Amino acid sequence: MYRFLIPLFLMPELAHANTVIGIAERFLTDVTRLGIVVCCIGFVWGGVSLASGNPDGGRKITGALIGLIVTAGVMAIKQFILGMV
Repeated sequence: MYRFLIPLFLMPELAHANTVIGIAERFLTDVTRLGIVVCCIGFVWGGVSLASGNPDGGRKITGALIGLIVTAGVMAIKQFILGMV
């Protein structure tokens, strides 16, 4: 089993860093896109709830807004981490 790990130790460190950065960028892009879609669905769901007279709709809209702020925070953290590397 260890013979599969030996090539990893022979690779230069920059190759590892580029691989990790590429994976992180792709993952964060997908997570950001998913977060924005879920927030939009939350806004629509909350709006429909408010329009139908459900008092819980305001809480749903607030939750969607908090999710949008968290998504923006993830993008800021991504830029911070990429700036460090």
